[in-house]
Amino acid sequence: MHNHIIFRNNYNIRWDRENGSLLCNYNHNQAPNAPHHDNEKFIEWFKIHRPLGLYQKLLNKSGEKGGANKLEILELMQLRNQLKYIKGSLEKTKKNSEQLAFTRG
Repeated sequence: MHNHIIFRNNYNIRWDRENGSLLCNYNHNQAPNAPHHDNEKFIEWFKIHRPLGLYQKLLNKSGEKGGANKLEILELMQLRNQLKYIKGSLEKTKKNSEQLAFTRG
């Protein structure tokens, strides 16, 4: 069975190959450190048995608590606002140039 390390409702990394672990049914659902039995124990197991820093890398990609993407979201919102401003300016310039062409025409 496939298990998501960061829950699958996080669409930032839902389909990321690194955000998964293949487990048999027992280890997925019933073992003492199974993700569906005790997720905190599973995460601790994952941190020990998977490449160093992979869990933090997944947090960073996901934007979950402890990840780095929170700031990136704010930056994207600021960029969106700047693009709206530029788009508005371009539309005004186009409208003014069309009016100018009409009066010369």
